[in-house]
Amino acid sequence: MVIDQKEIKRQLSYIESQMYKPNLTEIEKDKLTRMGRFLVRNSSPDDPSANIILAKLYYQTGNYLASRVQYNCAKNKNPNSKTIYYGLYKNYLMEGNWQEALNNLHIYIEMLQEKNRVDGFNIILALLGYLTDQAIELEIPLDIFLSQNITDEQLSTMYEELIKSIVSGHYAESIKLAQKCEEYPHNQFEFLTIQELLKKVLEKQRIECKNTLRVSVNKAVSNQDYDELYRLIAIDVYNKYHTINASIYIPTLIENGYHSEAKELLKEMDYQQQKRKVKAIYCKFIHEKELIDNYTEEQQEYYYQSIETIENALMEDDYVDVFDMASAAFYKLEHPIFLYYMGLSMFFLEEYTEAMGYFVGYNRRGGTKALESRYFIACCHKNLDQRKQFKARRQNYKRYCHLLDKIYLKSFMPYSYEPVEEEPPKKHGEFDLVIENADYLEISNLLKHGQFKDANKKIAELERKSDKTSEDKKVLEYIRTNKKILSNQNK
Repeated sequence: MVIDQKEIKRQLSYIESQMYKPNLTEIEKDKLTRMGRFLVRNSSPDDPSANIILAKLYYQTGNYLASRVQYNCAKNKNPNSKTIYYGLYKNYLMEGNWQEALNNLHIYIEMLQEKNRVDGFNIILALLGYLTDQAIELEIPLDIFLSQNITDEQLSTMYEELIKSIVSGHYAESIKLAQKCEEYPHNQFEFLTIQELLKKVLEKQRIECKNTLRVSVNKAVSNQDYDELYRLIAIDVYNKYHTINASIYIPTLIENGYHSEAKELLKEMDYQQQKRKVKAIYCKFIHEKELIDNYTEEQQEYYYQSIETIENALMEDDYVDVFDMASAAFYKLEHPIFLYYMGLSMFFLEEYTEAMGYFVGYNRRGGTKALESRYFIACCHKNLDQRKQFKARRQNYKRYCHLLDKIYLKSFMPYSYEPVEEEPPKKHGEFDLVIENADYLEISNLLKHGQFKDANKKIAELERKSDKTSEDKKVLEYIRTNKKILSNQNK
């Protein structure tokens, strides 16, 4: 039975109009597929239209292998149809074959006329180039800002936000923006493809970063390359890699003038409930540094001179002078660090109640001495013999040490804690220094393992020995002296 080619085209148009309808049932999909196969068998040998429609239908239903087969059949009939290469590119893309997807996309773009060129392919080419290892780093060409095909003003604005986030390397944010653009009504651009490719880029970078990021960060710190340090931390934080503990490098960035950058990183970091206290400390830390930056040159000079003079006075134990200078500087500059020094001077003058007030005041406003101030508050409670408060403050101090990943002291200072008793020197340490005598080593081994009867027998044998050497006599003398000590230590 010969079917009129006009009827075939009419039925192909019907299939194309039906297959994009949402919520197609399996029965409807099966019906359209059977119609497509029938039309492919009865279409003209030189006409690829039926193969292309059936390939689109397979793609729509997720059967990418069957879709590629139909596109290749269509290519054999007419290799000059750009739709075929676009379809192959999309299928290879969904299957994760980046190289073939890139090859077919290049052919498709070459066949497009410039006025019909779809905006966004430059991004996809860059993403595919990175995924196929043709580019070591992901670089987006600047001409993508020319959104010549996006006439909708709101969509154009959203698109430019997407581009900026990709160029700056914030791929996790870019995925969300691409999804937002895709959901915008009546858009005909490759936002969904960009979104999926960005996910793959993010996954690839995660794997690469796990191997290189830690090493690179440590190298940047040791080389004092703070631009590189910030770049690496930003990659980890903005893309949610969680490869390094980025939080511990925030103080380094703040100390070296990266205040606004540190603020942005803190906003993006995922802090659990307990770790939010760390974020608060770092924000106060930044505030302290920003205060100094906002001072006039005269105020900055006065600030640094005051700190230097106070530190020198502390070294010389002139605590009254420390308090006077710190209170004068605080009155003039209102910088919280001077509250800490006022508290420190009061503490060493043994005015613990006043000192505690200054340390608490500093805690509320400052961050650079957050751990030290908490430490000294605990010391104040200890010296005031406030046992309950001391235990709570000590626990607070230890918790903050843990949160900030810092170990300040193995124990508190002697004036706040009972001195830690050092272990007495182990007398049997001389054991290895006496003489490498076989009898001695055997007896010492028996004593160490609690086999005292066997050890006594061996000692008795050694004592009965008629031809004792000078070494044997030294061994016997040492064993008699230390036998009791060794047995007690083993018990």
